[in-house]
Amino acid sequence: MQKSGQRMPRWGAVDEVQKAAGAAELREMAGDRPDLLAEVAGVSLGSSEGKVPEYRAQARAIAELYRAAGADEGMIPAWIEEGRRRAEAARRRPPFSGGVRPSGCPARVGHDDASGPSCCPGAGHNAVKGGK
Repeated sequence: MQKSGQRMPRWGAVDEVQKAAGAAELREMAGDRPDLLAEVAGVSLGSSEGKVPEYRAQARAIAELYRAAGADEGMIPAWIEEGRRRAEAARRRPPFSGGVRPSGCPARVGHDDASGPSCCPGAGHNAVKGGK
């Protein structure tokens, strides 16, 4: 449902025909769940804060579309806060993070046994065997 709402407005406001068609499609997908519509609207708005104007415009268009589809207006503010929280958590995560490895650990693979190299005591690199 979120992807459907995002593909419609792309980079800004939608015209009335697109808005009506998109809202009808979202209403059908959501069924009797205005809470789901509110979630997407709020998270889109909250997570777009602090981004470039194009992303904020897209988030406003997405929220407008989900509101037109029947999003629960009373729930949107809480979901905006959740969107802010998620965006902040994503900003704190190191780029391309697959998890934190000890300094100097050459492994780009998992550890699978207790005969590991000295960079990871007690863990073996399942693709680094035989001292290679």
